[in-house]
Amino acid sequence: NLAKGGQLSITGTPQTPLDLVRMAGQICENQRPRITARRNIRVDLDSDSIYRHAPAELSADPELLLQELNNLVDNAVKYSYSNSVIRVFGAPLKRGGFMIGVINKGIPIKPNEINLVRQRNWRGELAKASSGEGNGIGLWIVDHIMRAHGGELQVLPTRPIDSMTEIRLTFPLAKLIN
Repeated sequence: NLAKGGQLSITGTPQTPLDLVRMAGQICENQRPRITARRNIRVDLDSDSIYRHAPAELSADPELLLQELNNLVDNAVKYSYSNSVIRVFGAPLKRGGFMIGVINKGIPIKPNEINLVRQRNWRGELAKASSGEGNGIGLWIVDHIMRAHGGELQVLPTRPIDSMTEIRLTFPLAKLIN
């Protein structure tokens, strides 16, 4: 519905406790077959960081959370440089709450593009030039899902020193249970 221009609402949608480690592991495993041996990209899940910094469960719409995690890892696979590592991890937020992050070394997101990545059908010039993959709605969908859950999509500009890009899903304490 959202991809067709409709609104996203989770009002009335059951929010089920989720096992984040299992879910993130499933996403990472599902992406591995897409990576050709020629590209040699490794997808690593730091399950200890997710388990250590958050309750094992999060109250959220399971299908939507699965979709947004998949979109982040899928983008990282598409735009990572060959012979690199994609890392999926968890960490506490300074203001309380929890975040799941995906970090990869690849096609950069420039500081002036940070707000553009949330726009429907937007793709960076370097991404367009390097790959025919994608249609520019992945992060737009993630942004809508996070806002519907009371969280936030954070996109950090690519660090010039090491070409690493980090994208975070942040969940406020109110969304954590246990």
